[in-house]
Amino acid sequence: MSLNNENVLTSNEADSDEDGDDGPNKALRQERQISVITRKHTASTGSTKRGTLQGINEAEFRNVPATFTTDRKSRGRPRRLQIPARPNASLSLWSIMKNCIGRDLSKIPMPVNFSEPLSMLQRLTEDFEYSDILDRAAAIEDNFEQMSYVAAFTVSSYATTAVRTNKPFNPMLGETYECDRREDFGWRAVAEQVSHHPPMVAQHVDSKDWVCWQEFTASTKFRGKYLQVIPLGICHLVFRKSENHYTWRKVTTTVNNM
Repeated sequence: MSLNNENVLTSNEADSDEDGDDGPNKALRQERQISVITRKHTASTGSTKRGTLQGINEAEFRNVPATFTTDRKSRGRPRRLQIPARPNASLSLWSIMKNCIGRDLSKIPMPVNFSEPLSMLQRLTEDFEYSDILDRAAAIEDNFEQMSYVAAFTVSSYATTAVRTNKPFNPMLGETYECDRREDFGWRAVAEQVSHHPPMVAQHVDSKDWVCWQEFTASTKFRGKYLQVIPLGICHLVFRKSENHYTWRKVTTTVNNM
């Protein structure tokens, strides 16, 4: 996986200010550092008033509040607990999906309202939300017990499947994402979109006790009454101490009674 020209996606790309700023400038800088939605600054003169889209006020959508945490695990760094809710726009799902029967959904443009405000690179990194399972497995000497922990980790990535039905955005070709959690969880992940058609992601996660990498793509089938997502690619996991090497494939997901 190429790591050249990394374009790190982060929510704290603030305008650079001098370290000596105090008062309003400092407060403004801190506000920008925890901004979730990028605000487009328009000129004070010559700007036109923007209307509404399907009854949604754009100004209200851009100012959706987000919840942050500064608990001890994050070591004081602001991290969001939830993403902003999508606009409540009325649209007919069947009017769009009826034209997709028998076709590959990865090549069909979908309304923005169908997606959650995350890219596939970010969504794939969420597989390591329960990385502490791997930390425990790395300290186990019995191979069979260690394998049981690895099996539990592979299932943990589906913890939010029941409540998250929206698809992530498809990244651009060559887009990269870095998630550095060495301060609190001890690992660092780097992912890159290496193919556009079919969409394919390469990911590498490095920890002091283990290393994991995978290539991910998926084949989709829509037959009118059910939707099937067939993940392709292999996940690899190596423990540094025991040098045990585990591989697995993600399971097929089927949505019935559509």
